[in-house]
Amino acid sequence: MELGWFRSEHPWWHEHPEGLGVTDSFPAEDALSRSLPRVVLLSSKDGYVDGVALARKAGYADTFRRRIYFDEWKKFTPFDIWLALQDLGGPTRVAASRAVSSRVGRFTRTATEHLLEWLSEHGEEAAAAIRNLAYREVPEWLQKVDSVDAHSYANQLDGLKVGLGIAGIDRAAALETLQHPDQPDDLRLDRVTNLYEDQVVNRDVHEFPDWLPQTTAFGAEFEDPVTGRRLQTFLANKLPLEKRTGADIIYFVEEFNSFVLVQYKRCRVESKGPPVYRPDSQLKSELKRMTALESVSPDKSGKPSELRLGGSFCFTKLCDPRQPLEPGLSVGMYFDLRYFPSVATLGERGGFRIVYGEVSRYVTNTTFSDLVAHGWVGSSGEQSEAVIEAMEGGLAENRSVLLASIRLGDDRRGRSSGHVRARVLARP
Repeated sequence: MELGWFRSEHPWWHEHPEGLGVTDSFPAEDALSRSLPRVVLLSSKDGYVDGVALARKAGYADTFRRRIYFDEWKKFTPFDIWLALQDLGGPTRVAASRAVSSRVGRFTRTATEHLLEWLSEHGEEAAAAIRNLAYREVPEWLQKVDSVDAHSYANQLDGLKVGLGIAGIDRAAALETLQHPDQPDDLRLDRVTNLYEDQVVNRDVHEFPDWLPQTTAFGAEFEDPVTGRRLQTFLANKLPLEKRTGADIIYFVEEFNSFVLVQYKRCRVESKGPPVYRPDSQLKSELKRMTALESVSPDKSGKPSELRLGGSFCFTKLCDPRQPLEPGLSVGMYFDLRYFPSVATLGERGGFRIVYGEVSRYVTNTTFSDLVAHGWVGSSGEQSEAVIEAMEGGLAENRSVLLASIRLGDDRRGRSSGHVRARVLARP
C-alpha cells in the first residue's frame, strides 16, 4: 500500500459532513508523473495532517489547474508529518520530504509502512482512520491473510497488474473502477473496466488472439490511445474455486511472438519467524511439465526479435502471505525454472524449505516486467508452438489461468500517457 499526499488551500474536510463528495484542485505544474494513490493524507497547514480521504482524479479544472474528487474522508487529531518521518533515511526520506513539500505527492511503500508503524504508537486515531478507509472497499474475505481463496484472487489481480506494467499502461487509471466480489470468486473482468452493460453489448464482437484456447470466451481489453499499447486479458478455469491449488499467469508479447509462464506460490506463516514455502509432490510435477516446455529447441535464426538472455521462460513467484490486498504489486520474488530448486535449504526436521526474506538473489517485480517487455526472456520458435499445444491440452488442470496478450505499439520508450480506454471482450 502507498499513501498519497494533498495540501489544500481550503480545509473543506473541517466544514463538510463526512461522506459527501467534494472537488478540489491544484496547479497543473504540480501534477505527478504517476497517478495519485487512492488513500490520501490531507493537510491544510504546512507539516500537519488532520484528515484522510479516498481520492480519484477528475481531469482539468482549466488550462492551469487539475481537479481531484474526494468521495469519502475522515478527520482526526492533527499530527506532525515531519516528526513522523524523521527516522527515515537515505533516498526514502528524500522522496518523502519532496512529497510533503508539494501540493500533491505520494509516499513510497517503505515510507507508508514506516508512517503507519509510527502512528500506531503516536497517533492511534489517525492510524485507525487510515486503515478504515484503506480497507473500506475491500470485502472481508479478501482481508484474511490465511485464506486460500483470497490469495488466489490476489494472485490473479497481481498478474493483471504486472501485465499492465509490461504493456506500459497506467495501472491506477486502468483499475480505477475495479470492484472486488463480495464473496469468494475469481477476478471478474467485467468489473475491472469502467463500462456499463449497454456498452459491453455494443462491443461484444471482437477478434481474439489466434493462440487463445477456443474454450475462452470472455475477457477485458485495456489500451493507451496515445501510445497504442494494449493489454488483452482472459481467465480460463476448469475447476471451481474451492478445488484449485493456485494460479498460473501466461504472458504473450506480440512483437516478439513470445510466451512467459508464471506460477504463484504462497508461503505460510508457521511461527513467529518469516514465512516459509515447503516444496511438495505437486511442485515436482509442475516443474517437470515446465522443464519439458523449455527443452523444446528455441529459434536459432539469429533474428533480433528472437534473441533471449538464457533459455528460461518459466518462472515461479513466491509471495509474502502477510500482505493484504493493495493497489500496488504483490510483494514477492521471481525465480526462473533452473534457479528455483537451488534456493531451498534443509530445515531442522530434514525437509526442504524456502524461507521468505532469506534468499539473497531473485528477480524483482520491476526487473521481471522490464525483461518481458523488451523480449529478453520468453519462448521463441518451436517453444511458442509447444506452449500453445500445452494450453490446448490443459496446461494447469487444477489451477486458475490468467492469459494476457500484450501489444507494445510503436512508442516503446516513452511513458504511459495516463489515459486508458477499456472494454469487455466476448467471443461472437
